[in-house]
Amino acid sequence: MDIDDKNKTAIMDTVWPWKQTRNAAGKKQNNLQKGGWIQFAAMFFAASVFLFLFHHIFISIIIYFLSIVTLAGIFAFPVILRFFNAFGKITAELVGRLLTYLLLIPFYFLCFFPGRILLFVLGKDPMKRKFDRNSTSYWLDKKQTDEIDHYKVQYK
Repeated sequence: MDIDDKNKTAIMDTVWPWKQTRNAAGKKQNNLQKGGWIQFAAMFFAASVFLFLFHHIFISIIIYFLSIVTLAGIFAFPVILRFFNAFGKITAELVGRLLTYLLLIPFYFLCFFPGRILLFVLGKDPMKRKFDRNSTSYWLDKKQTDEIDHYKVQYK
């Protein structure tokens, strides 16, 4: 069984795309530069807002400086952009963990836990989770209706 050159090339591109490794590095660099331009524009805009609208000179100088450093990373030193991206990932992870532990856990214990205790004390079971030994099935019969409007509101 002989494979012609056209099919052989298609198979090689599918199984082992060795030509794409060099292009992937170039695309990664282009994505890094595109992200750098977005970061530069956002920082420059934020610095201008702080300076002209809020008259915060010190903060605007710091942000302008960081935007110029980002611009240098775009043109000459891509390691700066990689550092900013790594710093951003670490910061996002830290903020996510802090929000989880400082906001969500106290919210749970201040809202849901007392609500569950209150339902337990009052003997309420709105989800009907209590085990009923006398029941043969937990199937709930629904009333049949011929009205088509009933199907427009499913959870009634």
